[in-house]
Order: sequence, then structure tokens, then C-alpha cells
Amino acid sequence: MDKKHPLAGRMQTEEHKRRRLESFIRNGKLKGRPSWNKGKKGLQVAWNKGLKGVNQQSDEAKEKHRIAGKKNRPVGTFHHTEETKRLLSEKSQLNNPRYWLGKIGMVGSLNPRWNPELTEEDRADRRIVAETIEWGKAVKERDNYTCQVCLMRGGQLHSHHKEPFALNKERRYDTDIGITLCKDCHTMFHKEYGDKCTIKDFELFQITHGLIAAA
Repeated sequence: MDKKHPLAGRMQTEEHKRRRLESFIRNGKLKGRPSWNKGKKGLQVAWNKGLKGVNQQSDEAKEKHRIAGKKNRPVGTFHHTEETKRLLSEKSQLNNPRYWLGKIGMVGSLNPRWNPELTEEDRADRRIVAETIEWGKAVKERDNYTCQVCLMRGGQLHSHHKEPFALNKERRYDTDIGITLCKDCHTMFHKEYGDKCTIKDFELFQITHGLIAAA
């Protein structure tokens, strides 16, 4: 069923008729009224050209536009509130697989990468991140940030222990047993020799896969 106009069936007063007529004339809705540019050719001059101070915004209007503009700023031009930052951080954690490993009990001995041969002392030593980072930087600087197998310089470089980290506690942070490898060579080495490798294993790998030996 079609809805009727709220004024349907009502008699309009003369005053109401006069206002509607003025509105139609003002908005160009009256039939038979010529368009504003009828008979004019070429580029038309703006009605307010040369008039200074016309339609200038008041201070109140400027403030309203400024506030409205803040709400529609592009990404990167505004700062989140502390509450919004907290909510975004929690949402990011929920999308991180590492977060759920602890929730479903895949920690410690239940984790697929658990190494039963490590002692509690070894695990505590592995948490000393600062010393490991400094050791890795020193090894890369010594090798001029170049892989010592394929001789690729830069890119994703790893500082490799030629003797396993867990088996040589006294020399863990000795740069003499460290060497710089690119990501591909490092992955290839452990794929062939595993984690319980020796210095001789690495020397053999360097001979069989290195560009110097190939030359």
C-alpha cells in the first residue's frame, strides 16, 4: 500500500501557496522558467568574481570544519588513544600463532621443537639474548657482512656456531668459532649435517659447496 503525503487532502492556505511559489521560483523548479544560462555562449564569469569578503567563513564555521576534518583524516595522520592501542594489541596477539601455543599447552616438552638434551642451565643461557646479539654483530663485522660459503654480501645473514651452542659452553661467545652465512647456506648446512655438527663438518661443507673451492 502506497503511503500518502502528510498534506494530502488538506486545503493549503494562501500564505502556504505563496511560499511554495517563491521556493519554486528561487530553486528553478517552476515550469516554463528559462535556465540561468539560456542564450549565453562561451565561458561564464562567476557571479562573485572580483567581490572580496563574500561568503567568507566565520571563526565558528572554521572551528566546526576543523573538528570535522579530524574525524575524516587519512590513516597515519592521527594518533590512537591508549585504550585503542590496548585493544589493537590484544587483537594482534589473538592473530599470532605463538600466542596460541601457550594457550593449548604446546610449551616446554610438548612443543615439537623441544630438545630433551638441554639442561635447565642451558635453557637459562639461551635466554641471554643481549650477549648473543653482540656476538653475532662482531662475527658479521669481522667477515665484512659476507657469507663465507657462497660469498654473497649483504641480505639475510646469520652468525653460525661452527661448534654447537649447547656443547661448548666455554666458547659460546668466542668469535673464533663463529662464521657468517647467508640464510640459504645456513639452512642447507643444517639440513645436511643436523644440529650436532662439528668444525670438521663445516669445513667439509665449505669445501663442497663454497665458491672458492669450485674456482
